[in-house]
Amino acid sequence: MSDLPSYQSPIRVLYDRIIDSFYENSSLTIKRLDELVNNGLIRRGIFFNPEQCALKTPKVDLVSQRIEVHEPFMSFLWCLCYNFIFLNEATQKLVVEDQKVIQINNSTTTGLDEMNYLIGWGFSLKDAYSEWPEFMPNPTDSDLKVRMANVLVTEALKFLLYHEVAHLANNHVAYLSLVEKPAKELTQEELFELKVLEAEADNYAFDMLIGPELNDASYNQALGCIVAQLSALFVISGPAKLKQQRHPDIDTRLFNLMNKIKFEDVRYQMNIDQTLNMGLSFFLHIHQVSYLPADPDNITWHETFDEVLRYLYDQIDKEKA
Repeated sequence: MSDLPSYQSPIRVLYDRIIDSFYENSSLTIKRLDELVNNGLIRRGIFFNPEQCALKTPKVDLVSQRIEVHEPFMSFLWCLCYNFIFLNEATQKLVVEDQKVIQINNSTTTGLDEMNYLIGWGFSLKDAYSEWPEFMPNPTDSDLKVRMANVLVTEALKFLLYHEVAHLANNHVAYLSLVEKPAKELTQEELFELKVLEAEADNYAFDMLIGPELNDASYNQALGCIVAQLSALFVISGPAKLKQQRHPDIDTRLFNLMNKIKFEDVRYQMNIDQTLNMGLSFFLHIHQVSYLPADPDNITWHETFDEVLRYLYDQIDKEKA
């Protein structure tokens, strides 16, 4: 008799798409992953862990070389992707209506209660497992926002998995012993080494997903990178966890990634910047950080996305202090 749970999460409809896209993202990806498999550094395939417990982030087991994704984490990430697509659409509608400062609430946006319920359930998976709520959007639906979320979650997950693969590909021999060592026993030199290795893994993941050149064809991948890094903000319990011991600080990693993604096409860049804006604002909002100025209509901090993002990063930096 099988010990696997009988419940089948709707996220499973994406399994084949994720595997195919992970291994066939580009000619560079195919070449590198084939070499890693042939050299015995990783196992081909992805293990989708159905364990019904609080979510676990993706990992590559450095001993067994198995790539593993926890099903509840995939559900959490899908809800986050759907949330950003929903907010992006709502924001664009308000921009068309010539709203100077965009504030999304029930008086300006339809469907917000449903969205709040879905993202609330997604966040609850950090603490305990539960089945996908009935009558809520899920990956098996056919409407446009769901199809967009399915694409985006695939790209975001690929970035996270390529990051984990990097520790094997870059021959991070010291990584295994360091990650298993209790934090209080790590020296400052070891903590610095861990952060360097994690930064290298971020760069490797970016190269694997985007390739040597950022262009219009890689827009979905670039947006996936952004959402993958934003997801780290929503896994942590609050602003106090922004400062990391074993990794570069979460906002620092996001800032470094942001500076690598600059599209010539203003439409693509606007969507990238808008997603960053929504992600940072949403993080501050859910943790009840008062970040809007007293009279936002009468100031100039919001004239460009660069100014908005600089302002939001400053607010987050204050929370870290």
